[in-house]
Formats: sequence, structure tokens, C-alpha cells
Amino acid sequence: MTTNPIALIATEELNVKNMTATARGTADAPGRNVRAKAGLNREILDTAPAAFLALLRYKATEAGSEMIEVPTRTLKPSQRCPACLRVEKKTLSQRMHCCRCGHVEPRDAASGRVALNWVLGQMQSGREPTLRERAGVAPPAHETPSIPQDWMG
Repeated sequence: MTTNPIALIATEELNVKNMTATARGTADAPGRNVRAKAGLNREILDTAPAAFLALLRYKATEAGSEMIEVPTRTLKPSQRCPACLRVEKKTLSQRMHCCRCGHVEPRDAASGRVALNWVLGQMQSGREPTLRERAGVAPPAHETPSIPQDWMG
């Protein structure tokens, strides 16, 4: 049996520690929905996203594939339109991406398209994004950014 190698894997950069932070709060400012957040944290940790991504990265390297993580906090792929690049806030219950430009697509597919387009743009530029770009900090005036400024919201 032969396998077709996958040249590129693009995924969102996940910070599991921040995703599973407690909602408990403090004595002066108690948290809200603590029990629900604790349940969500258990569900996130049960899926072991960090372990999955580590294994995926290992297997990609072993297969000669390239794996790139998209800077989720600055790119905002789940809220950005893949057609016009406009950022529109959505609640988690909104599962369809419906933009003012007329583009309609399932939210997860739209998010994946934004991430893939960003990665392909980085590959066309021939370099990895700088730390400044990954952090979403504007470059000095004399530098040409490799990420369009309107992508960073």
C-alpha cells in the first residue's frame, strides 16, 4: 500500500493552559459560572489537544511534511471572513459564517480557509513570520510587513 504524503499541515496555535484557566476568581471578585467552566475545562483536557499536536508535529516531521501553527490571537481566524478579511465577532453558538460581503460558509471551514490562506502567504514570501508579526505588533515604518495590516484587525 502506498501513501500520499501531505506537504503542509496548518493548525491554529492553541494555548491549552489559558484555555483551561479557572473561573474561580478571588474572595473580593468571585467568578461566574464556575461549575460550567470546570466542566468545560475537563472536556478540553480529556481531548488532550497539546498531546495530539505534539504527536502530529512528530509524525509530520517524520513524513517530511511541514507543520505551521497560525497565530490565532492576532489573526482571529474564527472571526475573520476568508473572502473579504473583515473581522466580525461571533458567539460560539453561531456555527455559520455570514459576512456583510455576502460570503456564507460553515464557521469551521471559513476558519480553516483563513488559516490556510495565511500560511500560503507566508510560504510565498519565503520566510517564517517574525516574532513581531506573530505578536501582532506593527513593524517600524522602514520595514515592509509580510502580513497585510488589515489581517491583524
